[in-house]
Amino acid sequence: MKAIGDFETAWGELGTNAQKWADEVKACTDKCEENCKKCDEMMAGMKDEKMKHKCDSAHGSTCKKDMEGCKEVWNTWTAFKADWDSNTTKFAAWKEKVTKGEVNDADAKTALADWTKKKDDAAAKVKEWNDKWTAMKTDCENHVKACDDAMTAMMAPKDEKKEKGGKK
Repeated sequence: MKAIGDFETAWGELGTNAQKWADEVKACTDKCEENCKKCDEMMAGMKDEKMKHKCDSAHGSTCKKDMEGCKEVWNTWTAFKADWDSNTTKFAAWKEKVTKGEVNDADAKTALADWTKKKDDAAAKVKEWNDKWTAMKTDCENHVKACDDAMTAMMAPKDEKKEKGGKK
């Protein structure tokens, strides 16, 4: 029973940590969508066709790609979460049978080894997703900063004397 209790603790911790990670993914995905929408709206009002083309190229190849990657990670998570919740329920039912003495020791050890493999496989998936996510999030944050910097530069009032080569 100690091994089952230890497993249950590790399973719960993994689930909690994975959910915290997923909450961060969701928040970042929502922010990415919001930034892409803001960029689309800003570009729609641009008059300078050269700048509009430049921004559209950057926006289409980076921001939208980042957003699609975020959504892909989120969709993968939601499918995983459904399986995780189902397995958590199944584990609780199995544990109850073990506690009532309805499962012999040999079968309990075999089943616990199977549960441990499921946990280890899930932990490996979450780690893989987190590694991918971390790189994608960093790229997205860099693209958002570059876009914000470009918008700030475009919106800054121009000093006509400097543009004409004069001194202030």
